[in-house]
Amino acid sequence: MTTSTITVTRKIRADRERVWNAITDPDLVSDWMMGATVQSDWKPGSDITWSGDYNGQQFEDRGEIIEIERPKRLVHTHFSPMSGAEDTPDNYHRVEWTLDERGKSTELTLEMPVDSEEQGEEFETNWGSMLDSLKTVAER
Repeated sequence: MTTSTITVTRKIRADRERVWNAITDPDLVSDWMMGATVQSDWKPGSDITWSGDYNGQQFEDRGEIIEIERPKRLVHTHFSPMSGAEDTPDNYHRVEWTLDERGKSTELTLEMPVDSEEQGEEFETNWGSMLDSLKTVAER
């Protein structure tokens, strides 16, 4: 039961193509997403996985590409077994990335429906930290 949506936005001093690459290139994703390896062919209906080691524990998060409009918009689902939730469609979250040109910069917005205020605060903090790291990677 979705109760609200979190929105995390960052202004990144890089063109939209560079920001898009930071989101989709496995080498760059690893730099900002805690060393995770992303795998996908980036086509609607295709699987997407993020795998790695978090605090000594192996993980493999998964989802499906829903929509993709390079380099403007990406929508995918996301499920993390580390959440302790059952792997059912109800426990997958929809994650929407929007990249808007703002002169020589890009405004990156991530939106994600959440089930509770507590979950929203946790996800907003986690995504905020990751987008800060993504911003650093895209601007270098």
